[in-house]
Amino acid sequence: MVMEEEYSPHDGEELTSNVRVAIKQKPMDVRLGFVHIDNIHNLRWDDTATGVVNRTPIFPYGFVSCDDIVDGEVGHSCRRGSGPHSIKVCVIKKYTHISVYNKLIYPLGQRPKNREEFWQSIQIRWED
Repeated sequence: MVMEEEYSPHDGEELTSNVRVAIKQKPMDVRLGFVHIDNIHNLRWDDTATGVVNRTPIFPYGFVSCDDIVDGEVGHSCRRGSGPHSIKVCVIKKYTHISVYNKLIYPLGQRPKNREEFWQSIQIRWED
């Protein structure tokens, strides 16, 4: 059985600030949301989702305001305090146009191949 390839809902869009990026709170979460490309801040390779030590595969993680989610749902609520506030999310390549994804991760450099390489990259950031 051949699986049909899934395309980003934004295939063919020009690369502008209105282009949306797919995000989740954790990579394996079923809830998927979208934010505009300019609303993702402090993007970096990381292996920890949310505030609790919750190890994940290495993904590009960044921060968005909960008010900036324009479509879908991200595993988050404002119950702990008054919103809006910043939440940590990972960028999901599968549902983000490839040119948008590449623009986002280009400044991050190559994805670390394993946790050892990831931890070495963090040490380098701390020394700068």
